[in-house]
Amino acid sequence: MPAAGCRQIFDLEDKVYWMRECRKMTRTCYPDTYGRVRKHNMITCIHPHTQTMTRPSPTQTALDTTGAGQPGRQFRHALLMLCASGLTACTTAPPATGPAPATATGLAALLDPQPAPMAPGIFAVRFETSQGPIVITVHREWAPRGADRFYYLARNGFFDGERFFRVDSNFIAQFGLNGDPRVIAAWKHRTMPDDPVRVSNLRGTLAYAMTGPDTRTTQIYFNLVDNKRLDAQGFAPFAVVTSGMDAVLRIYSGYGEHAGGGVRAGKQNLIETGGNEYLEREFPKLDYIKRAVVILPDSM
Repeated sequence: MPAAGCRQIFDLEDKVYWMRECRKMTRTCYPDTYGRVRKHNMITCIHPHTQTMTRPSPTQTALDTTGAGQPGRQFRHALLMLCASGLTACTTAPPATGPAPATATGLAALLDPQPAPMAPGIFAVRFETSQGPIVITVHREWAPRGADRFYYLARNGFFDGERFFRVDSNFIAQFGLNGDPRVIAAWKHRTMPDDPVRVSNLRGTLAYAMTGPDTRTTQIYFNLVDNKRLDAQGFAPFAVVTSGMDAVLRIYSGYGEHAGGGVRAGKQNLIETGGNEYLEREFPKLDYIKRAVVILPDSM
């Protein structure tokens, strides 16, 4: 639970200023992903896992703008001090080892999938992995449906704790099966229509795995080499690695296809029923994603 002051509602006199400050404060208070909701003349900084709005406290109300000639300076300063009062709790990071658990609200969003909102035209996601950080940039114009789905999943913590269960050093590194079997079941049949292939499957790009036309769900792969032959099969990249490709290439590949294989092989049932518990027990060397952080365009 965030400390008091981390989540605030602001009465906007200077909307541009406050949108900027809201983003700064939210990134500080919640070191993973964040969101904003505008309502009437109010704006609230929210964490997408909580999706709740807090009403102004009496102290906040007393901080209303007062000055003629300097309408927002005192209010801004006081409110920033209010958030700063909770920074110790706000910035406490999760343990450096092991996957970060999903919050209850994030889990609820994953267990009851909703239509994906339209993603920004360009945004980034930082994967904190067992091999180091990997940053990818998503281009919605490359594959709009795939980008929108990915945006929904990343914002709700879907990838946190996931294993790279299929890795071939001369082909791909695949992930996208949540560690919780309930979440896997909720998404298994949530297929989406194909996107046209606009970008080739070159080294460093990401695309969805599938069994045939219009069967994409949540499984995604990094191209570890140029795989242009996948273009003709309908695999549409939606993102590309912009930093950390060395970490991608270090992802453990010793198990090859044996930890689950591809979707078309039909051998993922043990992952689907056992989740991370099964993978950790049977394939302990698998690398994994600790946390995925969405980075919106104005923060890139």
